Parts: sequence; structure tokens; C-alpha cells
Amino acid sequence: MRIETIGSATLYHADCLDVDLDLSRVGLVTDPPYGINYASRPSKWQRRASMEPRTWDEKIAEGVEGMAERALASIIWGGNHYSLPPTCSWLAWIKPDAPPSNGQFEMAWTSLDHLTRYFMFHIGSMNPHRCGHPNQKPLSLMAWSLTFLPEVDAIVDPFMGSGTTGIAAVHAGLPFIGIEREADYFDQACERIALAANDEQRIAASGRML
Repeated sequence: MRIETIGSATLYHADCLDVDLDLSRVGLVTDPPYGINYASRPSKWQRRASMEPRTWDEKIAEGVEGMAERALASIIWGGNHYSLPPTCSWLAWIKPDAPPSNGQFEMAWTSLDHLTRYFMFHIGSMNPHRCGHPNQKPLSLMAWSLTFLPEVDAIVDPFMGSGTTGIAAVHAGLPFIGIEREADYFDQACERIALAANDEQRIAASGRML
């Protein structure tokens, strides 16, 4: 297991099922691999990336559900693919320019108490910011997601990917704990979160000089 500390962010290169965290005071904000049929039916991008079928999707699903139960507050994108408790407090990402082969919106299950809310963002607007992760979420979407959380001690993303949730947490001034098992994505996350932390430090320093 490799652990990197970047400002107030702690990043684990590990399988989240092997990292034991106290989630009682954290906001769990994540976009996990969709457990149902993930292992047996790789998507086009998975085949292009030479990803082999996996046998751990059921364990991933159980892990997601268990973490949601233990966290103070949870926002799980793609949560409609998991066996989570009923909720009336969904978040939705509306994609006006989604191609016919893709869904026009994605849903996030939450453990919160609010009315359903939606965020409209064109997929094409992400193109200049893509870093290679096939399921990269818009930074503005993850920043918007954080605004629904109650006061928490930290943001935790056990499926960190390339670190977008971590960047949103850094910009919000919140400690972040991220876990990612794929080495390439972990390295991307470290680089992107370090850049975000440096940007925040420069902004803070310029504010002190005014």
C-alpha cells in the first residue's frame, strides 16, 4: 500500500476493501464502478483498455453499501445500480448533448434529507479537462454535490479515479481521503490534487498580501 499526503489530502494506492477507515464523521462522495454486470459484460471503453472481466463486482457492491451505512452522509453517483435503502433525496446530472447510445442523465443516491435536485452540464464542455479516465465526472458537478452535505470532518472517495472529488474538496477547504487501486489513475489523482492544492495556496498567499 502506498500513501501520499498532499496538503490536507491523504491518498491511498490500495483497494478500498483493504483500507479500514472511520466514516462516522465524514461525507462519502464517490462514483464507484457499477457493480451489476460490471464483471461479466465489459463496456466498449473497458475492452479498448484491455480490461479483463473481474470477479469482484459483488464484493464491490457490498463494500459500497456497507460504507454508505457507516458514513455520516453519503452521495453515491450511480447509486441506482446498488441495493441501497430507499431515498427521496436523489441528485441528477442532466446531459443535454448525450449521444443516442448514452443515457441522458445520471443519478446519485444520497442519505440526505432534501428534495431531488438536478445539475445540467454538457458533456462536450468536459473535453478540454479530460485526463484519460473513462468515467471522469465534471469538476463542477462534484463541487455542486459537496454543497448538499452537512458539516463533516472530511470528504472520502473510496473509488477516487483521477481525483476529481479530491479537487472539489480542496477548493471547498475540506480535508480529503481518497483511495484508488489502479496505479495510473492514482498517479493522475496525485498530480491533479497537488496542482489544486498549490493553486489554493497561491490564492491564500495573494489574499494575505492585499
